[in-house]
Amino acid sequence: MPPTANQGTEKTPGLPASVVIKRFTEQPERGLAEWASLQFLTELGLHPPLAPRFVGGDVRARVLLLEDLGEGT
Repeated sequence: MPPTANQGTEKTPGLPASVVIKRFTEQPERGLAEWASLQFLTELGLHPPLAPRFVGGDVRARVLLLEDLGEGT
C-alpha cells in the first residue's frame, strides 16, 4: 500500500506533535543535569510550563527528547 499524505502525522495522546532530540557527548554531566532539570519541571505540571516538556531519553546513548516548541517569535 503506498503512503498517504496523512501517514505519520497523527498525534499520539499525551505526546507532543514533534520532539527535539539532543545528544550530549562531550560533557555527559551537563546533559544529565539538563535531563534532571527538564524532568523535574515537567513533573511539576505547571500551566503554562516553564520549559519544554521532557519526553524521555536513553542514558547509555546519551540522548534526551524534549517537546519541540516550534519557531520562536
